[in-house]
Amino acid sequence: MPADILLVSEQYKKDSRPKLEDTSKRAAIINFSGLAVDKEGQTEDGFVWAKIKNINIYSCYWSPNSTIGEYNDFLDRLQNSIRRVGGEAIIAGDFNAKHAAWGSPINDTRGEKLIEMIYSLNMIVCNEGQRPTFERDGSSSYIDITAATELTATKMNNWKVLSENSLSLHNYIAFNIATTKSNA
Repeated sequence: MPADILLVSEQYKKDSRPKLEDTSKRAAIINFSGLAVDKEGQTEDGFVWAKIKNINIYSCYWSPNSTIGEYNDFLDRLQNSIRRVGGEAIIAGDFNAKHAAWGSPINDTRGEKLIEMIYSLNMIVCNEGQRPTFERDGSSSYIDITAATELTATKMNNWKVLSENSLSLHNYIAFNIATTKSNA
């Protein structure tokens, strides 16, 4: 699976690849192609971000075992970071949240809180909801979410859940973003 940037959630294997990680080391950004990183953001528990090609890219992970209060705190910190940094943004990761907006047949409290945050930031859910993002023992769910600011969402294409084996319970998600080359 060729990729320029890999956003990793719930990583367990520790390896020597250079990457940006959140403070819990459960969310990471790996830059395979050596794209110029304009800025590395402050890492926090649950997310890490980097500015690449004028887009702030957030990789996120939040445990399903946390309380709703802890989840709300995570979303508040994420939202504050996105607002503080400003500009175009993508958030992607394992939010362990269910909502019809990204294909889940049910909504849960985490999903309601997450969709409120996404809408308050004027972001667009990019998931197509055609295939579950998580599969285990015959059950499946849609808990891995991608959202983007409006301009970035218009540049995004081919968002899909891949069928190739990821060696994880989570399926790979891939998408392309059209960027323009600078003459500078």
